Amino acid sequence: MIVIIPLAIISTLLMPTASGLYVLDILDNFVNSFGILAAGLTSIVVVVYCLRALPTLRDHLNSVSSLKVGWLWMILLAGVTPLILGYSLISTLVKTINKPYEGYPADLLGIFGWGMVAFLILGSIVISFLPWSHKSRAAEEPPAPPVIGGKLAHTHVDDAALKAHAKAQGEEA
Repeated sequence: MIVIIPLAIISTLLMPTASGLYVLDILDNFVNSFGILAAGLTSIVVVVYCLRALPTLRDHLNSVSSLKVGWLWMILLAGVTPLILGYSLISTLVKTINKPYEGYPADLLGIFGWGMVAFLILGSIVISFLPWSHKSRAAEEPPAPPVIGGKLAHTHVDDAALKAHAKAQGEEA
């Protein structure tokens, strides 16, 4: 509610105006061009290089999937994907700096384009430090097992997934 109500008020006041469609176009472009690429790149870097959880993720996928992944999948995910996402992010950034998006005025792009980029970065950092609601089950236990040094610290999620998979296959768990 803390996020939804202010955004609803802002969009209700801003979108019906003559410049509302332009603002929506700028917001949409900057969020899709930078937000999604940066989130994907950050996720891959954290999982692969900070947590070193790729072998654990591979083993989990192989245990619950009919399609087995191996070293080629790990190379593509750890090497090729960050290169492509990084190149896309940098080239989009350079293109956007050199040529203003759709010829919109610099002040409109600064507020609703680059301002949204800054808001997404700061907002994601702030939100990551907020505690879970006490009503949420996630406040009681982690939503996924912690990965420490590329190894699962405990396997409550994997055990539950394997039991559910065995039950779905009609096997005794």
